[in-house]
Amino acid sequence: MLRVEMLRPRSVLVAVIVVVVAAMTLAVSLGTSASLAPKITAVTFHGPERNPVITIHGLRLGARPKPNPVYQPLGHPPLCPTQPTKPLATYGLDFGSGGLFVDDRSQTPAWAAGRYRPQLQELDCIGLVVISFSPTKVVFRLGAAYREPTSDRATRRYDLAEGDTVIVGVNGVRFTGRVHYS
Repeated sequence: MLRVEMLRPRSVLVAVIVVVVAAMTLAVSLGTSASLAPKITAVTFHGPERNPVITIHGLRLGARPKPNPVYQPLGHPPLCPTQPTKPLATYGLDFGSGGLFVDDRSQTPAWAAGRYRPQLQELDCIGLVVISFSPTKVVFRLGAAYREPTSDRATRRYDLAEGDTVIVGVNGVRFTGRVHYS
């Protein structure tokens, strides 16, 4: 004889909750949590090449990094010997080894702005001036040293030119792309 039992509504609700929780746990263990990782989705360049504004678009980019070192890089020999000719704030700041930077790999020699890597005896003489910072959008420009002539201009050239390959970083997340001014 076949026996048919009716499930009570409360039992069905409990069973559905158990199945949903189990499915969510399985999805997280299979790696869908990687989609929650910080990510740079695009980098845009605006303005003239001699005074660009760079915008980083992304997800979960974190908070504005603290300056490292806490002083403007220009005028600190031996790494940045040039003496400032403008107000110090216009030279921007560096943000440690991965806080916020742009690295131009196409120029000879290659140059970067915004980084401080003391283990490599590197202090980027071009600081960054942060215009705005949110977890989804970071806007900055290059400090005044990018535009200032230097005594060794023949050997050191700072150009963020159309088509250059750059690496842009914010809070440990990196993005590699090409410069295109819009």
